[in-house]
Amino acid sequence: MVRPPIIFVTYSRDSEEHIEFVNSFTELLNENGFNARNDISLVKEETAISFPQMMYKNIIHSDKVIVVLSAGYKEKADNFTGGVSFEFELIIKDIDDNPLKYVLVCRDERTVDITPLFFKDRDILSLREEQLSNYKNLFEKLRVGDQIIREIPQQIIGREGKEFLDKVQFYSVRIGQFVNTEVKKLPFFPGFDSTIIKDKLLGGFLTSKTWREELISLVREFNREYNSIPGHNELCRRLMIVLDAEFNYREIDFSLNREINQFLLSHDRISEHYERSINGLYKLLADSYNKVFIISGESGTGKTHIAFSVLYDNRINVNLKEISIRIPVKVDDFRECDIENALLKSINYFMNTNYRSLKEINNIITGLIDYSIRFLFVIDDFNQCCNLRKEFFRDFKNFVEDFTKYDWISWLLFINEYEEYCIIDDSDFIERYYIDHSYDDESSNTGDNVVVYPFLNMSELNKKYNTLTKILEFYKFQSSVNEDFFPEINTIFELFINPLIVHVYASTVSDSEKELLNLCYFDFINRYTKIKMKKMLDISYRDISNRDELEIEVLNDMNKVINYAVEKSTLSFNVKSLSFLGSNASYALYELINTQLAVKQKVTQNYLNEEILIQMNIQLLFKMFWAYRIFIRYIGSNEWERFRMISRSFDELGPELLIYEILYLENEKQEDDLSQLIGSELIEKERLETLLFTSIKLKTKYQQIIFEYLFKENIVIKGKRELFSLLYFLKYTNANIPQKCSVIAKYINEISDHGLGLYLKVIMRTNMNKLSSLQKLKRCIYEFIACSNDKMNKIIAEISADNFQRILLYNEYSLERSVELIIDLLDKKTIEIELSTYIAPTDDDSYVVTFTELFLRYLFSHLIYKKGNEKMELHNILLRNDYYYFKNNKVISHIIRTGAAVAYGYVYKSLKGSQKDFFKANYIEAISKLSGSNNIRLKKLAFHFISNTLYDQDNPEEYLEWEFIEPLIDVVRDSRLKEFCLNRKTFINNNFKHHSLEVMI
Repeated sequence: MVRPPIIFVTYSRDSEEHIEFVNSFTELLNENGFNARNDISLVKEETAISFPQMMYKNIIHSDKVIVVLSAGYKEKADNFTGGVSFEFELIIKDIDDNPLKYVLVCRDERTVDITPLFFKDRDILSLREEQLSNYKNLFEKLRVGDQIIREIPQQIIGREGKEFLDKVQFYSVRIGQFVNTEVKKLPFFPGFDSTIIKDKLLGGFLTSKTWREELISLVREFNREYNSIPGHNELCRRLMIVLDAEFNYREIDFSLNREINQFLLSHDRISEHYERSINGLYKLLADSYNKVFIISGESGTGKTHIAFSVLYDNRINVNLKEISIRIPVKVDDFRECDIENALLKSINYFMNTNYRSLKEINNIITGLIDYSIRFLFVIDDFNQCCNLRKEFFRDFKNFVEDFTKYDWISWLLFINEYEEYCIIDDSDFIERYYIDHSYDDESSNTGDNVVVYPFLNMSELNKKYNTLTKILEFYKFQSSVNEDFFPEINTIFELFINPLIVHVYASTVSDSEKELLNLCYFDFINRYTKIKMKKMLDISYRDISNRDELEIEVLNDMNKVINYAVEKSTLSFNVKSLSFLGSNASYALYELINTQLAVKQKVTQNYLNEEILIQMNIQLLFKMFWAYRIFIRYIGSNEWERFRMISRSFDELGPELLIYEILYLENEKQEDDLSQLIGSELIEKERLETLLFTSIKLKTKYQQIIFEYLFKENIVIKGKRELFSLLYFLKYTNANIPQKCSVIAKYINEISDHGLGLYLKVIMRTNMNKLSSLQKLKRCIYEFIACSNDKMNKIIAEISADNFQRILLYNEYSLERSVELIIDLLDKKTIEIELSTYIAPTDDDSYVVTFTELFLRYLFSHLIYKKGNEKMELHNILLRNDYYYFKNNKVISHIIRTGAAVAYGYVYKSLKGSQKDFFKANYIEAISKLSGSNNIRLKKLAFHFISNTLYDQDNPEEYLEWEFIEPLIDVVRDSRLKEFCLNRKTFINNNFKHHSLEVMI
């Protein structure tokens, strides 16, 4: 059993209060596993004691000495007076030889008033109650040998901590008021469907431990389980130092991996049980960081309801010491200030505080060591934030990553659609900071369609929790009659997944309507317009008592607004121009603004470097509403041609008017006119984005017109959103998948340039997952052979390899047969593959790996992993059938050889523990056979297998393991390979020197 460290606490007797503080501090150390003493406790043990002798004995023979600095201590030390002078002399003589023995502390902040000149450049820890996190650092400094320090017990909460806990109670009241006020704008009260926020994924995110907390728990359990293993305590101590540091998650990830790897390198043999525990740590390190939760869904699917439900459902009980503070943050706040200040603005409002930085809050929270505190920032319509400025999302991601150093911060974001996110991000951000919610269905092995959603999707939630049925029951509908008519509904959205459509229908349906039939887009928008009109009548303060007369007057004013907007071709106009409404102007303006159909805006102009107000404008909101009113205005009076002319001239509403034009023609079954309209829009391309988005709502034959045009023609894409609309169309249209791949291949460079790789990944996975035929998959793969975009190649090659293996497994092909099918794929496209290798060098003259090479590397890696303990079987098949030098075709043979060498190298580097040891023995045996043969081609192959065991062959600080040196020597010694080895001279000599061997080249 490890004895507790002996600690001597020395100080200056400045006052009775200061002496009491030192006594309490000494007792605290004893309560936490130390053997601490000061002059008072020593006097109690020995009555007849010489002070200088006592000081000398305890300073020299204690494991650690704590010096409590104060103004009195500084004065006596600097002037060498009083009892302090004797001990101070001892310390300054010894501290340079034993710097870790002496720990300097102070009660409050470090200042020159308490610091002796000799100590001015040394580390001093503050023991302020508000900075109790410093006790962790103190206890670590006091640790001796392999002693594991116990957790700090609850301390007396300081003033700032008490104020914080009081403000938490204030937060509970204010957030309740906020929710009660805001929800009046929503169809249903939060909690209408409380089961959704208790969903396994969302509920788990709201209540589960953070990634860092999970690691801390795992390391503590790991420490207890293997306490007797040499070096284990030291490993756990080093891991806890990393986890206690103010590192962000990436820094923690890197540091923990480094500590574990270094430990394994110094311990050749560990038990299988210990190895499993180490692998558990590796697995958690490889997981996403669960810092961000994103919910996506089309407009009307209930995202805002869920946001308010999350706020409404929160119950805080400070006595339980688990506090979840959920703070809504407005999009507009990000317009006015940077991210941190936007968060602080919301925190200070809801908690009635005046915090100036997140660091200030962090100091308080880390001081409340007995409490579990979490802040969740809830941002609705997050996609609007990313429209603020181009750099916003980049700044936001950097902010999230940086502030993972404060483990109490988490994020709940709502975006209109997954597609909206793909427009703004093409990085690995969600792969690292977001829990992976991809739907992993067993049907993926059968070729069935698998929906791929990286985010929790409201449509899926509404299906899962029967939201439609609950809304109908809320309006006293008999939901049991619904099953028969759902397939007949023609609507933009599935009725199952859009509560807004159901709410609008159910709240406007007449008693005579028995079924939800004919719920097309026109019917929905018409009903929604009626709801808006009803609200306008309800809030109107016009002096008209008769409801019918009031409606007529409101509608007349509405038409005047429409006529003015059409005449001026604008949705924004000056308040003064409302004179066309006469005396009703103020009434109409009040009604429009309070139904969220218009908003007042101050318009300013910069004049002589001074910003001055020039006018107050009215901006009409909800474009689909106004476009529909214009549509009704002209179609109702049989002015179709006039409407079509307005559709082409009213730029602000052009896309929305085109939507109604298209849907009207389909609804009226004017097939020739609709086909002609689609054709002209494809040729003109001015509203191509709108056409592609809207066409998904049309019958398949109209989608086919568009797809055939895209397949046959090469069109110039104007901007990111237009390109995105094309990809959106390709994702959802029911067209031939290999032909879809052909269209995608045309625009592969534009997709990369506009940062839409993430969305491309979803499209490729969604479509390729539908394929069950290897022949169709091959046709898809052929479309990308000529692709020279490295980033896109990696995405498509990996997905292609995943699906190739999926189909191989489903058909239960043997490995031998699988390899034959792969070779056949290469053989049939030899010319195309050869042409793809003649790619111009990059700016830095680095080699561009082709799509085919990447595809083969990914696929070979899958096949190797699947063979368990027979991982070398793929190599044996390629060697036995002479595929490594297939038909003496240099290009194909090179691709096969490099594919195998890179794949085996990747597998070798990714394995851990006993699995790696077992594979390594077989791997070296196979390499040695190649290097020991008399065939120079096989010797070259051996070299590539050897060099690919390194992560970076060009890194002079990375070296081969000793076991690979002997087969490398066999290669170098063959005089026939002199030129081959000379071209690799630096790599070979670097590794020989590292292993203290004679340089051979």
